[in-house]
Amino acid sequence: MTRVALVLLPLLVTLGLAGCTNPSPVESTRILLDVTATAPAEPREEEVPLRSTVTLVVASEVDGLLHVHGFDEEVDLVAGQTSDVTFRASMAGAFEVETHDPDAVWMKLVVS
Repeated sequence: MTRVALVLLPLLVTLGLAGCTNPSPVESTRILLDVTATAPAEPREEEVPLRSTVTLVVASEVDGLLHVHGFDEEVDLVAGQTSDVTFRASMAGAFEVETHDPDAVWMKLVVS
């Protein structure tokens, strides 16, 4: 090996490895949501970072199904119990979190 190669090889390996690191850790967001028998007048808005892990913790007064649009995540609701659903916020945009009984949009999840 030539002297130039011996000097450049460690530098190239170091630069190559530096590109393999993840500069920012994945954030985790936990959102509490109460589903009541009466629909809200306006859905609340929650902002989460793009690529974060989101956990919706849902306390429900009614049986039913909660749906997170765009991510096609669902969670069964049982009256008097708490249910949760976890997913990766992999797309930017505004997404409705809704139930059909009662027919209501409970939250607008804004991913950016």
